[in-house]
Amino acid sequence: MIAKHFNSHLEILKLLAKPSQIMKFDDSLQETVLKELNAMTKDRLEEDMVIHETIFIEEIIKVGITS
Repeated sequence: MIAKHFNSHLEILKLLAKPSQIMKFDDSLQETVLKELNAMTKDRLEEDMVIHETIFIEEIIKVGITS
């Protein structure tokens, strides 16, 4: 919608990494703890996506962009 409105081309890149891939964890960290950290991160990501979608929708309404 935004690209069409502004007659432009947009590319959006979304990446998702596991916390264990981006954080330095001690090798002695229990697997159950690691799984819990990954689950918490996934839950937080889902919350963030809802927040970002809400902000996006509010902003496109403000500038009068419709599908």
